[in-house]
Amino acid sequence: MTALKLLGIPLPHIPRRYATMLGNEDEFHALLPRRNTRYHAKNVRFFSVNMPVDVVDVTPEIRCVTPLGTWFMLSPFLSLPELVTLGCCIMMPHALHGQQYAVVDFEDHVEYAGGLVRCNERRRSPRGIVHARYAVQLMREKLASPMEARLMLLLIVRGFPEFEVNYPIRVHSGECYYGDIVFVKERTIVEYDGVFHQTQWERDSERRNRLEESGWRYVQVTRNDFASADAEQLLADRIGAALKSGSSLFSV
Repeated sequence: MTALKLLGIPLPHIPRRYATMLGNEDEFHALLPRRNTRYHAKNVRFFSVNMPVDVVDVTPEIRCVTPLGTWFMLSPFLSLPELVTLGCCIMMPHALHGQQYAVVDFEDHVEYAGGLVRCNERRRSPRGIVHARYAVQLMREKLASPMEARLMLLLIVRGFPEFEVNYPIRVHSGECYYGDIVFVKERTIVEYDGVFHQTQWERDSERRNRLEESGWRYVQVTRNDFASADAEQLLADRIGAALKSGSSLFSV
């Protein structure tokens, strides 16, 4: 968790059953150089892993596990939505850690971990590898926030049609806008509006008007749409209705 903070990656939610083992966010997490080594320090929690770990120098004095390494090491402890969201956050285009990752990098990392068994460096597969393989299949690139990743996962799990992420749309007036999640065939845009958008509502309103004038359906999503299972169902119904309406506009 300390590596995630140092790399500027949003922290995932730790399930309650693992909270004691992983400690609180104020503790410093350190990786032991060797198994069966014992260190003690105030407000420091030590961990060990039984596979090779890639590291990156944050500063000349501070070295931490790479984003891919932190993601894989947390795979046994996170729920599937949290693991998928963490992976999407690592791949965000403007991530603070400065390294651009793609889904294929996660696929390669998982296969590398599984290959350690075949080359006799381990007796069994690393813990969490099955969970990690499944999460990679659900991850998408170019998302801009954890909530966008959660929205994306809702659409995939509920069986919505294929969509594009951060897709460019040219409107009648000539401007080009990028939609968070775009169903191109159905001409429907689904966008998550967080706190940031509260400071630019006039610009967002003008943008939405121009998109709708150009024949696009627009579905606005906020944090309240994820407040409960019932809220998520209502959101899914709203998006489904927009897709159906969008398709009917172009039916023969």
